[in-house]
Amino acid sequence: MARLPQVGANDLDLLGVAMPALRELKVTLTRGGSKYHLPRDEKRFRLGGGCRHQGLPEFAQPFPLMGVIGEICKRCYVTLPDAADVLWRTTALVAAHAAELERVRGAEEMRTWLGYARYAARLAPAEDALVEGELDRAAADASLAGDAAELRAAWRRLLADRASFLDSCAEACPRIESFNGAQEAVTRAADTPELEACAEVSAAVGPASVSGGLPWSREAADVRAVVCSAWLQSRSRGAGAARAARVAHAAVSQLMEKCRVRDVAALPESTLPGGQFTSPAHWADAELGVWWPKVVAEACRRLEKEFDAEASASASRLLLINDWPLTHNSDAGVAYLAASPRFGPAVPYGYRPQGGYGGMLKTTAAGPSYAAVITAPANIVDKLVADQDDRISRFGPPRFEAGEVLSGTEPEPGAVEDLLRKAFPFLPGDAEQESGTVSQLVKEAREAQAAASAPLPEKRYERRELFRGGEYVWTPERDGGPDLLEELLPYRSEYVRLDVECGRRDADPFLASVFGSVHPAGEHRLDFRAAGCHAPLPVPMHRVVAATGAPRWEPGGSFSHPADPLWQSYTAPETNRYRYGY
Repeated sequence: MARLPQVGANDLDLLGVAMPALRELKVTLTRGGSKYHLPRDEKRFRLGGGCRHQGLPEFAQPFPLMGVIGEICKRCYVTLPDAADVLWRTTALVAAHAAELERVRGAEEMRTWLGYARYAARLAPAEDALVEGELDRAAADASLAGDAAELRAAWRRLLADRASFLDSCAEACPRIESFNGAQEAVTRAADTPELEACAEVSAAVGPASVSGGLPWSREAADVRAVVCSAWLQSRSRGAGAARAARVAHAAVSQLMEKCRVRDVAALPESTLPGGQFTSPAHWADAELGVWWPKVVAEACRRLEKEFDAEASASASRLLLINDWPLTHNSDAGVAYLAASPRFGPAVPYGYRPQGGYGGMLKTTAAGPSYAAVITAPANIVDKLVADQDDRISRFGPPRFEAGEVLSGTEPEPGAVEDLLRKAFPFLPGDAEQESGTVSQLVKEAREAQAAASAPLPEKRYERRELFRGGEYVWTPERDGGPDLLEELLPYRSEYVRLDVECGRRDADPFLASVFGSVHPAGEHRLDFRAAGCHAPLPVPMHRVVAATGAPRWEPGGSFSHPADPLWQSYTAPETNRYRYGY
């Protein structure tokens, strides 16, 4: 287990919790030099183990852990009771999220979609459920139950604050969805009478001065272009119809300050009473000042009408995104999808060169990537799928895959599951509320695997070598449960091929081979980590067909060899023995 993280009183103050039991948690230490140390274990000390600065047990004293955690010797490994250890580590995790939220408040990067996506990815898949489960473990200790309840309330407040902050950031970011619809509205309104009237205003006025009125630096006044550009940019950033109209009016007003009427005949019929103007030019400017605001207002109303028609015609559609989250520099153009509604869990997809879920600063580290299903306007989904065809590597699968068009606000659960299974076949809810009965499909596959497997040698090292090389295949019924499997796994870093039954049994279950690491978790369950780096996925034993080594399976890939997929369709043992090393 990793060392205890640092937790201080300032962290609890940041969370707004008292947590008296955690504050008063004490550990027995000795003082040596400038650090605190564990009491000396005489037997270990005589054998040369432990820290040489450790004091004798009779000089040990209890110290508040929160006050000395930063001054404990790095060679002295402090341990706590299980419930206290869980509460301490969970407090550090929640405090880290709270500190991260305070850091990004007001940050300029949060006004971009890429910054939005990177912060949204700081909360890993199922981390909320993980924190809740850890707090349940801590609350099992009656002395810590009050602190666990306080931390649970703080965690839920933090999640609510985080969601509210992300919503405010999305409002400040460029609205890509609105931009697409607004651009279509401008295109469709180009030849309408309202936009043609803007061109008539341009024809009636002279060129606009762009350099202090000098005659050699003048450009034509294009009122239609100014209106469309101002309205489009305003709408693309999430402004409403009234604000977009005001922005367009202000832009044309600034242009008109530099213009004068050139063709009086181009003005509309006069509506102003005579006798109050000092010159024809004075009258023409007054007529222009009454005319152009009406033209701009009518043009904006026409653009809004086309924009509403475009928005109503664009229904939402499911979209499967592989290699989630959208936190890479190359994802800047599609990072706005991180704000779209997401359905279903994030499932394992692969292995990429960024560390952690959403970690983008350590570009040389390695970590997992996921696949997720979102909903987005159908026109955006169609464009993403169409545009990727020219960029797909001959080795890699497409990153975007379109699903069904939504008839309401919520998609059908089966439609989301079908998309997710294209990325990874076994979903967390596949074995829910099952009695533990082995299906006929699994029984037949186990028998076939056992018949094709090499015989089990008597010597342990030979068993391991045959298993690691993919020649010996472990099956639950023949080999007596997970005890032998744990014996056959000498190195947790080595990869295993696990044949498993996927899908709900009331639908259409099927078999698939998944690759990663396996750890037995009792008699009736295996914990499977896709690619050896994803979060543990519990697999009931009655769903397991077989397991064997996969020595030639490689998740990271290289320049000359693409990364191997996390799963493949199950095939009979006579034909798949030596692929991926089995």
